[in-house]
Amino acid sequence: MSAVYQSLYEFDLVEHRTIAMILAVLAMFLLIIFLLQSEQNKARLISNERLFRALIEKSSDAVALINDKAEILYSSPSTKKVMGYTAEQLLGKNGFSVVHSEDVSKVKEILGDLRSQFGKSKTFHVRAKRRDGVWIWVEGVVTNLLHDPIVRAIVVNYRDISKTKVAEQQLKKFTLELGSEKAKVEALLAGIGDGLVAVDNESRIIMVNEAFEKLLGWKRGDVMTRKTMEVINIVDEEGKEVPEAARPLNESMQTGKTVSGTHYLVRKNGSKFPATVTASPVVLNNKIIGAVKVFHDVSQEKQIDRAKSEFVSLASHQLRTPLTVVKWYTKYLVENASKVTRPKLKEYLGVILQTNNSMVELVNAILNASKIDLGKLAIEPEQTFLPAIMDQALNEYSPLIKQKKLRIEKQYSGDVPKIQLDPKLMKVVFANIISNAVKYTDLGGNVIVQMRKDKQNVVIAVSDNGCGIPHRQKDGIFTKLFRADNAIEKDSTGTGLGLYIVKSVIDQSGGKIWFTSPAKPLPNRLDVASETSIEELAHGKQYSGTTFYISLPVTGVQPRTGSKNLSVT
Repeated sequence: MSAVYQSLYEFDLVEHRTIAMILAVLAMFLLIIFLLQSEQNKARLISNERLFRALIEKSSDAVALINDKAEILYSSPSTKKVMGYTAEQLLGKNGFSVVHSEDVSKVKEILGDLRSQFGKSKTFHVRAKRRDGVWIWVEGVVTNLLHDPIVRAIVVNYRDISKTKVAEQQLKKFTLELGSEKAKVEALLAGIGDGLVAVDNESRIIMVNEAFEKLLGWKRGDVMTRKTMEVINIVDEEGKEVPEAARPLNESMQTGKTVSGTHYLVRKNGSKFPATVTASPVVLNNKIIGAVKVFHDVSQEKQIDRAKSEFVSLASHQLRTPLTVVKWYTKYLVENASKVTRPKLKEYLGVILQTNNSMVELVNAILNASKIDLGKLAIEPEQTFLPAIMDQALNEYSPLIKQKKLRIEKQYSGDVPKIQLDPKLMKVVFANIISNAVKYTDLGGNVIVQMRKDKQNVVIAVSDNGCGIPHRQKDGIFTKLFRADNAIEKDSTGTGLGLYIVKSVIDQSGGKIWFTSPAKPLPNRLDVASETSIEELAHGKQYSGTTFYISLPVTGVQPRTGSKNLSVT
């Protein structure tokens, strides 16, 4: 048994020795591998370090390491190019010593924020002083690596951006100048009373001014980039659309020349107005890149021309007859002075005086209508008592009233207040209404003049039992130069301007005027007839003549400046 144990012991010993030898070999192998990897890592580390140094040394950006007190621990060779200092000359210096005094607080604030933010970075733009004393603009990035076991510093990577900054400042200055010029141009365009629209070479709108918006009723935002044909319609005097090729903008871009003309422009709401239009091409490098159109509203000029033509036509027509009468009677008196008896002389001079008065009345009517047409009527209100103005008008026509033996009935309510109105205009209104009532009422007829306060208005009614107004011609009564057929038969010397003037004055005084024919005086209880009742009364047979109603607000009218006052006969 001992021999067996001895054999087993020896076998076990050999086995342990073999295992130990294997382990020793294995350990040696692992050590060799470790040593080899260490050498490789060392070589890689050296290679990476060389690469890092090469990058830093050849970089155009400068790199510096500073501590939390901004003292410089390291500077890259590029510092010489950026700051003019060698790396050695900056070592130990405080970084703030090269920073502009106005920028130091900004840098301190950045560093203060970074101290508690490990690994964080912030950008900065500051002025720094080079070694040669020149101030430069510097842009950089600051990164907090104070807690990094290898770096243990704040890394500052910076570069010179002076040229960029100068270019930026020049660009800003140019932008400001451009903005200023643009503002001037826009102010100039805004101040122009004429409409202006600019288009590109495809006739798309790129700019309009305020006058464009006011004249055409379009908003700037609604028309930009749209073609002019979609926005501005142009028609002739008869309302026919002008072809695209014949429109000033298109013609100007096609010919390369300035094109002018008078056209009718159509507003957004469909109404039209006459305008002088001038379109000019915009040329750049001998190429037409668009066009500009300027248009001026000539409605007033057209109105003046029309008023002038009407004035000349009316004056020449209406004045010819009375002048002929005056000429004939005057010539007769001159040639037969010794033969004319005193009664005949008085009769002939009376005709001349009456004819002269008619001419004065006619000229005043024409002038008043022209003033109204031109929109230059001045309103100068003052406390006015309308019954007194009406009495003045009646007194003026008292000779004719007596001659025709008319019965005048006045019904003035005691509550008619004084109103802030223009007394001169009211005199013109009342004189025309009374004139018509007296002229077109037959011998021995009646005229009723009524005036009452109704709520917030004073209502005046002048009724007569004269010839009335034909139903078929009622729509034209307030139209300029209109006279009803029966009125012409009664009095061929009328102008057709009186009621036109009256309505214009009443409208501009904030009032209303209407009529019924046959006449319908105001009842005891004031209840102003409506449009419907007027139509009904027009077919009635119980009344003859006409009633004109005028309603004026007791609040009166505001003054209005103007260059013209109406002429009063």
